[in-house]
Amino acid sequence: MVDPGTGQPFPGNVIPASRIDSAATYFLPILLKPNSGSNRYIANAGTFDKTYEYLGCRSPAHQQSAGLRTLLLSARANQPGGYLADPKTFGNNTLHQSGLALNYTWMFTPRTLLTVTGGYMRHLRLL
Repeated sequence: MVDPGTGQPFPGNVIPASRIDSAATYFLPILLKPNSGSNRYIANAGTFDKTYEYLGCRSPAHQQSAGLRTLLLSARANQPGGYLADPKTFGNNTLHQSGLALNYTWMFTPRTLLTVTGGYMRHLRLL
């Protein structure tokens, strides 16, 4: 460790406590300790993903068709939770989505086509 003010090494290679900023002493206990051989903190977020999807298509008559799509999804969002970017809180944000899409097509003549499409999506994140 080299003293940036003098360019000389600190005695005993230890920075004196009087030279450490008060903000650093406040945040130092919050920082995660390295847990790997490369002096880094490594963690895997626990995840789950449940997806239920249904697709259907029906032709009630020769010139008509109708379609339906539903989606239900429940998954963990791999983002830090809370105020600190702490990997231990990864996966605590649960994401729920549900969706519905409908489509109806009717060909009146070879030059006249009616298409009606509608959809709904609900997105909910639980922290």
